[in-house]
Amino acid sequence: MISTILAILYLGVGTLCLLLGRILIRKQIPKDPPFCGFRMPQSLKSDENWYEINAYGGKCMMIGSIPMLALGVFGFVSPGVFDAFLPLTVVVFAASLMMMILPTHIHAERLDKHNG
Repeated sequence: MISTILAILYLGVGTLCLLLGRILIRKQIPKDPPFCGFRMPQSLKSDENWYEINAYGGKCMMIGSIPMLALGVFGFVSPGVFDAFLPLTVVVFAASLMMMILPTHIHAERLDKHNG
């Protein structure tokens, strides 16, 4: 039961990250909505920074969504093996999230230093 719930969660979050990443790459989300995009001091300094940092973050989100989607599919294709490696799937899921957040933060810091 828990493996099915996690597989659905992984597929759902992976799909959401993939779609949101695609929107961010296209630079379609302005700074105004408080619930979308990578909101950090560096990205809020200017519109140019906002779109640059979020486009980069969108690429990271799309890349990070791949392991999530793979885990979700794996949970349905091979539930017995998925159950055996359940703790590992949680670690991979968390690592996928970090693959989205950390590189974006590092990019924002570098952009901020470059812009002075």
